[in-house]
Amino acid sequence: MSRFVRRLIYVAMGILGGLAAWPILETAIAVQELFPSYLLFSLAAGGTFGAVFGAFSGAVDGMIAANYRRMVWGALFGLGVGAVGGAVGFLIGQGVLLIGAEIFLQSATNFDMVGQPLAKALGWAILGMFVASAEGIRRRSGHKTAIGLLGGFVGGLVGGAVLEYAPLVISTQWARPIGLILFG
Repeated sequence: MSRFVRRLIYVAMGILGGLAAWPILETAIAVQELFPSYLLFSLAAGGTFGAVFGAFSGAVDGMIAANYRRMVWGALFGLGVGAVGGAVGFLIGQGVLLIGAEIFLQSATNFDMVGQPLAKALGWAILGMFVASAEGIRRRSGHKTAIGLLGGFVGGLVGGAVLEYAPLVISTQWARPIGLILFG
């Protein structure tokens, strides 16, 4: 299989991961008020998104190798690493938001237009790092882990920024799936 075809499979699985996470995001937003605190909501939502993206990302290597066992093991490993990464990423995003809002943002407009979307995009970037590096960690490959960390950060930051900033420009119904697909 050529390198180009492998890359297409990675892209397709990222897109599918984003599409799979979309209804989960909509459901999480709909039930957000049922959580006793925003911290618990962030941990649960981040862990859930990370698990979905991690499972899709982790399965790719086994799919390319046409090895069912490796695909399932990769998906399960990616699910676990992604769940942890999602919870950590969303928690870091909230921490950056709290610290940044206190230090840098002096108005509600700055908070809504700059601080909140930027901090959340950073949380998505951290989540992306965990998800994209899972396969390298599983295979004990420093090279794959490093590529995953860098690619996951960039993809997570770009997808997260679109996810958080796009609703300021276009309809939320289109912003979320576009951001999740770009994240994937």
